[in-house]
Amino acid sequence: MDRGDYILWQDPFSGEPRNLHYGRGERNQPAGTTFEFVAEQTSGSSPKFKVTDADGTKSKVKLGAESEPETVATRLVWAAGYATDEDSL
Repeated sequence: MDRGDYILWQDPFSGEPRNLHYGRGERNQPAGTTFEFVAEQTSGSSPKFKVTDADGTKSKVKLGAESEPETVATRLVWAAGYATDEDSL
């Protein structure tokens, strides 16, 4: 989607039910339980790591006290119909 076409809000009840457990990234869940370390991201207040799963999908792993409230807040905003981005790698 082009940034010029970005929509701020969509009716959350107009399509499929929204899964708060996985959030917007449900289709991009990592494969397997073994990951390859790619890099550490040192910016920000919480440690983050970039990893690759068995299928070659890149993910960001965030640790620390900031990670859980941020996840919950993002999923609640998304469930209410507001646009959210998955973190870019």
